[in-house]
Amino acid sequence: RQAQLIVPPRTMIAYASQPGKSSSDGQGAQNGLYTQELLKAIRKPGRRLEDVFMEANIGVEQASGGKQIPWMESSMRGIFYLNPSSAPKAPKTSAVSYYALVIGNNAYRSLPTLKTAEADASAVAALLKESYGFETNLLLNATRAQIVSALSAYRRRLGPEARFLIYYAGHGYYDREQDKAYWLPVDASGDDPVNWIIADEITSAIRV
Repeated sequence: RQAQLIVPPRTMIAYASQPGKSSSDGQGAQNGLYTQELLKAIRKPGRRLEDVFMEANIGVEQASGGKQIPWMESSMRGIFYLNPSSAPKAPKTSAVSYYALVIGNNAYRSLPTLKTAEADASAVAALLKESYGFETNLLLNATRAQIVSALSAYRRRLGPEARFLIYYAGHGYYDREQDKAYWLPVDASGDDPVNWIIADEITSAIRV
């Protein structure tokens, strides 16, 4: 199930489904439904960031017959184009650098395994690196320690001109009673939250 995060300033967070709801794990396809539609939309040049995700959301809702409805929360200011022309790489002399932490977890130790999270993350990381010039860090079947370490490293490294994207495919949990959201790494257990990652750790890391 998808876990909801609180949106920091100048940030957009997209979910494969509504908070607290499950998303399709591909049903025999190489990628999950949301990633299939996102990859289609993101390849088109000259699109605003919001338009890319809105097209993906509509595609998911239509393909699922309304059973899966993606969700977006944004505090973006101004207009941001992920691909302003025909997918050029960021110029070497540009003051703006692009980074992406991409996580895909299939092989859970205690929770049900997933089918397409690794393939989803690998496809997104390749597209961002090869078509858009992002410096990508791909983590497959990552533990809590590995994810938190990567987030902390970006927090220390990135300056105010950096652009940072996080993509996560894997289990999540939304505690409705406490109104808290969590990512569940591969070493997470359903009945013990010691290895869960609370949303505050994630959103704090992207306030760069």
